[in-house]
Amino acid sequence: MFKGLAASGWHTAAIAMSLALQVRPFGPHPLIGLGVDGLRWMLPVRPGDMLSLEGEVVDLKPSRT
Repeated sequence: MFKGLAASGWHTAAIAMSLALQVRPFGPHPLIGLGVDGLRWMLPVRPGDMLSLEGEVVDLKPSRT
């Protein structure tokens, strides 16, 4: 189907989420989301590929606690 070795898209997304949590873009505040809209795998991820992650915060709701 992919004509060679390709990574799982969900595994790639999980690694990206893990890295985003490690970066802590909001400092000590946790990164919590209610969903992922528009996630697409345009091409297979192959051994040796270099990946980048881009995201957009569309809404912030401060915790009541």
